[in-house]
Amino acid sequence: MSAFRILVIAASSAVVAAWDPDKFKPLVTACEGLETLTNCSAKFEGVCRTHHSGERFCGHAEHEHKGFWSVVHAVKHQIKKKLGGHGKHGMPKLIGDCATKTDGMPCTAERKGRCIPSGKCPVFKGEMVCKPWDAHPPEMITKPCEGKQDGDDCRLTILPGKCSKGKYSDEVVCKAWPFATYTKDTDKDPFVV
Repeated sequence: MSAFRILVIAASSAVVAAWDPDKFKPLVTACEGLETLTNCSAKFEGVCRTHHSGERFCGHAEHEHKGFWSVVHAVKHQIKKKLGGHGKHGMPKLIGDCATKTDGMPCTAERKGRCIPSGKCPVFKGEMVCKPWDAHPPEMITKPCEGKQDGDDCRLTILPGKCSKGKYSDEVVCKAWPFATYTKDTDKDPFVV
């Protein structure tokens, strides 16, 4: 096994181990008892914060990485930067009910979307989830497939892959090893928040 594959597996394992399972729980809760493609609304709880740009939002409380996890966090960001995954990512910053509150006060924010099956996504474990209307795959996996069709060859940095259109989305993404295990017969929609 090449050193690069070992690095990818180690980094992926570290990210999964450090994953906060409660972060996206409202996306699952919003679809409990609902059918596929039903409109939904996920309500997130957090604390009011101010981004360094001055933008106010309702978000998760900041946590400080310590010890081993601070190193993993730093390595993850360096890998993302080298692979072209830097820039805007994650959930959009929603003001929620923070307009009249100060930083640190509890808040709620709502994201509207529609219920879709999460397929093989390890985060949601096959449960139905509320995919927000403004959720899109990151540019690092969509850019290699710009102007291409489902099934065309693509390259994710140095990894060869195939362009793949999701079952519940019109976006075409580049799937490369170790993520290209989907076939036309499976639920292959990439759920990206």
